[in-house]
Amino acid sequence: QQVRGVLSTTAYTTACYGTCALVLLVACAAGGVDLGGYETRDWLLIAAVTVCAQLLGHSLINHLLAVMSPLVISLLLLLEVPGAALLAGLWLDQTPAGGVYVGLGLILAGLAVVQVTRADPAAESTGR
Repeated sequence: QQVRGVLSTTAYTTACYGTCALVLLVACAAGGVDLGGYETRDWLLIAAVTVCAQLLGHSLINHLLAVMSPLVISLLLLLEVPGAALLAGLWLDQTPAGGVYVGLGLILAGLAVVQVTRADPAAESTGR
């Protein structure tokens, strides 16, 4: 959080993603993992997941770390699972289990409790 407060989102994500990519390549090389031989369609799907979910999603989270409390951001990440279930219901005509709605309600209640009970949101977002 301290480093994120000093660097721009672009510099921070470039350093983070570059380091992770390098570590992953070293791990793949050490484990003898074959990184080639996929069909064009597979590469396009991998690229789509990388750009949409990883680069856009994680970059947005990293940007928000500069302006919001890490506590609130981590709680907001909990919305991913019930949100995905609700989207599957809308787009794929799947009916989410009843527990999804209960979980979503609990997460929203938890977010409300955190927002209402925080003493000084400005101090919390800067880590002071």
